[in-house]
This record gives sequence, C-alpha cells and structure tokens, in this order.
Amino acid sequence: MNDAPLRFGPVELRPQERRLLVDGQVQALGARAFDLLLALAERRERVVTKSELLDLVWPGVVVEESNLPVHVSALRKALGTAAIATIPGRGYRFTLAQDKGAGAAVDAPAILNARAEAPAPSPVPAGRFDQALETEPLIGREEAVYDIVATLLGHRLVSVVGAGGIGKTRLARAVHRRLREDFVDGVWWVDLAPVQQGDQVWRAVAQSLGEPFVAGADAAASAAALAHSLAHRQRMLLVLDNCEQVTAGVVQVVRAMLDELPMLRLLLTSRVPLHLAAEQVWRLDALPVPEVGDTLQAARACGAFELFERRARASDQRFVLDAAQLPAAIALCRRLEGHPLAIEMAAARAPQLGLAPLLGRLGDRLRLLRASDPAQPGRQLNLRALLDWSCSQLDDVQRAVLRRLSVFAGSFGLETAQQVVATAGLDEWDALDALAVLVDHSLVQAQSPSVQARPSRNDAELPRYRLPETTRLYALEQLDAADEARQTQDRLRQAMARLADEAADAWWTTTQADWLARFDADQADFQATFDTACAHRDAMLAARTGQALAALDFARASAVGASERAGAARALLDLATESRMRGLLWNLAAPAWSLEQATEVTPDEAAARVEAWQVDGDARQLYLARCDQVLALARAERHQDARVAASAMSALEDPAWSPALRCEGAQVFAHLAWPDATDTGYSGLLRGLEGATKMGDDRRVAWMRWQLAASATAVGTAEEAVRLGRQAVSALEPLHRPIALGCAWGNLCAALLLIGDDQAARLAAAEAWSLLEPTPRGSALLAHLALIDARAGNTERAGRLLAGAGAALRSPVNWDGRAILARLRHLALDQIGPEHCLPAEAALDGAQMVELAWAALGGREPFESRW
Repeated sequence: MNDAPLRFGPVELRPQERRLLVDGQVQALGARAFDLLLALAERRERVVTKSELLDLVWPGVVVEESNLPVHVSALRKALGTAAIATIPGRGYRFTLAQDKGAGAAVDAPAILNARAEAPAPSPVPAGRFDQALETEPLIGREEAVYDIVATLLGHRLVSVVGAGGIGKTRLARAVHRRLREDFVDGVWWVDLAPVQQGDQVWRAVAQSLGEPFVAGADAAASAAALAHSLAHRQRMLLVLDNCEQVTAGVVQVVRAMLDELPMLRLLLTSRVPLHLAAEQVWRLDALPVPEVGDTLQAARACGAFELFERRARASDQRFVLDAAQLPAAIALCRRLEGHPLAIEMAAARAPQLGLAPLLGRLGDRLRLLRASDPAQPGRQLNLRALLDWSCSQLDDVQRAVLRRLSVFAGSFGLETAQQVVATAGLDEWDALDALAVLVDHSLVQAQSPSVQARPSRNDAELPRYRLPETTRLYALEQLDAADEARQTQDRLRQAMARLADEAADAWWTTTQADWLARFDADQADFQATFDTACAHRDAMLAARTGQALAALDFARASAVGASERAGAARALLDLATESRMRGLLWNLAAPAWSLEQATEVTPDEAAARVEAWQVDGDARQLYLARCDQVLALARAERHQDARVAASAMSALEDPAWSPALRCEGAQVFAHLAWPDATDTGYSGLLRGLEGATKMGDDRRVAWMRWQLAASATAVGTAEEAVRLGRQAVSALEPLHRPIALGCAWGNLCAALLLIGDDQAARLAAAEAWSLLEPTPRGSALLAHLALIDARAGNTERAGRLLAGAGAALRSPVNWDGRAILARLRHLALDQIGPEHCLPAEAALDGAQMVELAWAALGGREPFESRW
C-alpha cells in the first residue's frame, strides 16, 4: 500500500494517518468505510468487484454483501453522490480524477460528477415511453445490460444496433433504469420514431430536454447551438431511440454534442451504426435458443424459450407447457431463431392454435404472426410491416441484392453471393457495397469467420453471411413480385456448380480438416441444387454438385445421403450424353466402400465406371475408378481379377500427384493383401502415411495408421500390430469418428489377443463394443469376444458367440476384416473344440447376441479404461 497522500481536487486521502479531508475538513469515517475508500481509490482505473472489496475490507471474515452499500452510502455522503459509481452486477468504481499537481482542478474523466452540490437527476420526460414497461422483466438480456453499462464508463458514444424487433429499445430502457440515479444531470430519453426528417432531430432533442435556446440558420447550426446551451448540464446520459430513419440528422446532433460536452454520455438504438470514430457499436443478437432434446429445465435457461412461455401464459393463464409439448416449443423457438418480437407474436397465437398446428404454419409467418397489443408501433404490428419498414430505408440496388440473396438455403460466401446477385445492370462491386449496407441494417447477418480462404489469398479467413429465415421468406416474396426468381435461381445453380468443381480439386490439395472448414457451410445449397437438378433431369449439374455432397459425407464420417444419391445418379445415367458426365454419375452410383453400411456396388458397375473414365481420358478419375474396382472385386472374392485391376491402377500413378491422391491407392493395396494374409500393401501404406504427415493432414494420418495396424494384424506380426494399433487409436480419438475409432479398437483387441494379453484385450474390446454395438460393424467383434471367453473357460458362451461370428464373417460389411476374423475364430475353435460350437442355423437373433456380448464384457457398466 502506498502511504503517500492522494488528492482529488478538494478531497485529500491520507493513508498513513487514516484520514479523509474534504475542503480541508476532516470527515468522520469508520474503519471499514476508510478501508473501503482506500481500496477503491487505489484501484480507480477499473471497476472493483464486490467480492474483491469484501476480501480487501473484511479479510478472513464472512460478512453479508449488504454491508457494502451501507459503507458506500457513507462515503457518498462525505464525497458527493457521484464520487463512487455503482456498476450493476459488477461492483463499484471510484470516479474522482487525481490532481496532476498542487492546486490542479478536478478533471473527472468518468461519466459522473465529483460533487454533491450538482442538481438532482431529472426524470425521463413524461410520455417519452410507456411507463408500464419500466417494471417489465428483461428476459435473456441481463448480461447485455451489464456490458453496456460498463462500456459507457469508458466510451462517450455507444450504439446498440440490431434488426427490427430484436429488443434494442427494451434493452436501452433497462440500461436507463440501472443508471438513472448515477448521473447528476439525469438520464434523458428521446424517441426519434415520430421524426421523419433528419433536420428536425435537434428540435426533438431540445423538446425532450426542455432546453430553451436560439436556433441557428440551419440544422447543423441549430445542433451546435443546442450543444452549447447544455454546457451547464452536461453530466448526463442522453438516450436517442430509433435513430435509423434520420441517421444524417442524428450524426449532426451527436457530433455537435461530442465536441461541446466532454462529460456527456450518449446511448443510441438503431438498425444501423453511425460510423463515427468515437462510436462503440454494440450489436444485439437474437435470444439464445434451446437445443433439440433439451429438458424443460434446460430449455427454460434459454432466453427465447423463457420469453415464449411467459408471453403464452400472459395470453392465457390456462396455458401450460408440459413434456408432450416441449419438443414443439423448442422447435418453434429454433425456427424463429430467437427473434424476440416474432416469439412474442407466436406466443400470443399458441393458446389459440396449439403448438403443433402453429409450428406447421410458420412457413406463412408473415401473415400468421401479429402483435397482440394494439398500442404497438405500426411498424411492429406484424412481421411483414416490420420488414416493410426496414426495406423502406434501402435504395433500389440494396433491395435488389436483398431479394436475390433469398435463393440461398444456408449461409453463403462473398464470392458466391456476388455471382448470384450480379446482373448486367448491377455489377459485383455494386453488390459488395449493397451487401455491406444490408449487414449494417441487420437484414443480413455477418457470421464470424470460420471458412478458410483460398490459398491464393494467403489463407486469410473469409466471413460468411446469411439471411434470417423470416427475412428470407419476405425477400423470396419480393423476388417473385419482381419476376426475378427463375433467373436468380439459374445463377445460383451455376455458382454452386463452380463451387463444387472447386471443392473437388481442393479435396486432393488440402487437409480434410481445412477442406471441411472451407466447404461445410455450403452443404445446404449443394443439397438444394442437387435436388433441383435431379427433379429437372439436369444430369451434369446433379453430377457436379453430387461430388461435393459425397465428399462432405466422407469428411463428416457420414453416409446418410449416399444411397439416395446413388439411386438418383443411376436414374440419370440414360441422359449422359458425354463421357465426363457419365463418369461423374458413375462416381455417385458406384461409390467407394463405406464404414457405415454394406455397399451394393457390383464388379460390373465398377467396370462401367472405369470404362466411362477411360473414354474421357482423365487419368486421376480413372485411377480412382480403378481403386474402387479393385475393392468391388475383392468384396466379391474375385481375388485374381482384383490383382489384375490393381496392376492397371498402379500403372496410372503419377509422381506429381498429391500425397492425398496416392493414399487412396495405398489403402487399396492393403485391402487387397488381407484375404491372403500377405504384406503386399504394407510398404504402400507407409508411403501413404509419410505423404499425409508431410501434408499435415491429421485425418489422413489417422486413417493410414489404422490401415497399417489392421494390415499388421492380418498378416500376424502381432507385436508390431499392438504398437501400431495404439498409435491408430491415439490418432483417431480426437477426430470424433466413432465407427473408425471402434474399428481401430477392435484391431488392437485382435493384436493383443495374438500376443496373449487377454486382460488388455478385454478392455480394448469394451471400448470397441461401446462404439460399434449400434452399427452393423458390431458383429465383427463376436470372434474377439468368443476367443476371450474361450480362454477364460466360458466354453458354452464362447460357442454361442462363435455361431454369431460365423455369420459376421460372411457379412458384406465386414469384408475388409475377414482375415482377422477368420484367424480369431480358428483360435477360439481350437480352444473349445468344434463340438462346443453351435451350427450357423442355431445362431441367436440380433438382440440376443447383443445381450450375450454385453455379458461377455461383464455387463453394461461404463468402462474406465482410456488407452
């Protein structure tokens, strides 16, 4: 602690003497009040939290937090009401400015006055806003109030910006309630919604403040004169509400006041920022929405859900949200994207219509949802009026860009947006400028950069944009009214086809993680374009966008849409008029093998794909087609034909190809080797691992390690297989690919069984089963469990498991692990003897086999092991 005296104008604090003097007079303070004052004065550059003050003033003593306001009140009585600012929810701040030298005047940098002699705060002028709302609870915005109050401490101009109906005015009212006792010259409210002309803003402010002065020759001069006249009452907070329609006039008044009144704080609400250097923009987002599947308690912790429930009950006290209605209520909050005004309108309808019917009609929300309060401003009577008002602030180009952006099903990148909205009369640069304005007006949301830029842009992150769903529905109506829907949809399809081609090229030159970060957000528009192309029988467009969807599925470890795409591609094959179109369709119709499901691709279909690319002459595509042909032949147990196809595939390899592309061939050779338990593909996998490591591709590295471990297990090099298996598990665990991880655990279990470590094998089997049991791949573990049981002397159960393992060995989904399964099955048979193995026809059904497997693992208790 510094014992030197601290001086703040007429206030002097002497720590060593434990004295407070004001105007040279000693003030009577208790010990705790003095300690509190000293703690605040020494930390005057920041807000001091209540918990910190309790620790400083009452060290080691448990006291009630209510002690603080008592002592703060005593200090304010001695120093002036504004000497200590209360920051709601945060703590306190000492606001007096320290003298720079003997006799220096007070230069308070904060928002409050230093002396109690200043006039008392003035109330908000009557009629400026509905007084009934003064006590209305603020839902989901408590932290926002604290943040804005804290921001006003350090900045003179704060603008709360957001879409219409998002709750800006209500939030500003809450800030007013928190601060109205802390500004010596009051907190003043000016509603600019009735003001239609920018040159009348100064007049509205003057009337609200009740300030007599001589107006100037024009609006700028009047604003300057008004600011000059307020010099005697500048220690105030001025709230300007609804600034968007008179922004130019607001800028004039704000500039004049900032120049003339250094102690003034300004809080604005608007749909657009002012773009002034002194402005701190606080963008207000939608309320948090609950997750699908949340409990009622968890949902009520989200502002959107709490608002909906409160407003629905206010509309009808008999309304009760029970467990049966919970999913519909959550879905409604999510469909309305947490927009407060839309949620309030929906809540008013809920008791009348019921939640499920209301949810089903949200596609017509522009007509369905209306304000229940007739006193609501006209622009907020329904969602259409709200958006009409917002769009009235735009020019023709901006409105054109907004309606054309409505064709995007999801978020979009800047480059794609420019391609879609630009026309002969509106170039891409005009589109860029218009998009910036739409973001300012909160009609388009700019999302945090998460998509990696193209390599030519030095890997800088690019932002993405989206239209809120309600805005999108409105803009789609405007697009139809302007008769631009067909042309704009055509440009979208062309843009998505180009983006799909770009994604196909990038797949082989970037890591899978970077590729997914770059293209994942375009999935909704790829899917919409693919579906439209299939419906319109546009084979080439379907083929191009289908490639991007297939790659997205692979990168996400999902096969949800693979079967549907394959069927759609086959239906379009008769329209393929050129070899490339036919080849791309066969890529979708005869895809590579899947972890998630057994593939239905036959060797003949794989051969048709090879033929299409042979005619086209694309060596890379032909190489990939050969890869899948080898796998199709191996699945069909045509091993000699598979080797011939593999030789043809190998002959196509180009040293200039990326390591990612060559990894595909390395995996094929590994699978080709497994049926005969040879090490043919091992060296290829090592080369693939080396290439993936150089790329820095964690996903491909993990995949190569898994394949290496499986290959080593298949050929029986057990010690090496255990070492590689542990590496594979460690590499796959961070990637959130449960099926691949489960298979890796299964391979490790097999390797551990081969070296005789049955205890570790059982733990590995438990990890694998917990991941694979719900999938078709789970049956591959029955041979592992049978051998564990056989060695433990559980002969009867081992025999029953072996019957299931025999069926698993013949399952197409387990074709790639047959060598390992067969080896384990033979070891178990040798252990228990053939007489204890049930015949295949005696095998239990799926549910019984699952229970048997859990029993072999010791029950359904969670396993603590983590390798």
